[in-house]
Amino acid sequence: MSVIYIDGNCNLCNGVIKHIYKHRPEGFLFGRISPLNNPEYVIYIKNGDRYNAELALRMIVKDMGGYYSVLSWALNIVPKRLLKYMYFFVSRNRYKVFGRKSLCELTSKIPESFKVEDFKSF
Repeated sequence: MSVIYIDGNCNLCNGVIKHIYKHRPEGFLFGRISPLNNPEYVIYIKNGDRYNAELALRMIVKDMGGYYSVLSWALNIVPKRLLKYMYFFVSRNRYKVFGRKSLCELTSKIPESFKVEDFKSF
């Protein structure tokens, strides 16, 4: 099973996880990135391979399948440097735009059976 690790303080991250769980609950497990690590990254682990940041985003969208394959195609034609710039621009400004939770949590909409331990080493 593939695992998506997010910053549990971020409302954007939690909203995306709710959306993924709603549309593909059988495809992923979810966890938080330890606050000791860089919370700008989304980490995606699939078949033992680790993807960070914009590469994780590309792989998650690809693995969503269905109509997300159109978005996956679009992300693949965006130049890598531009996608990386856009990813980190949103990442650095996500708290200003979407807000921040005072406690690091993974949305309560996800059952415990779909949650894994925090990602502790970067």
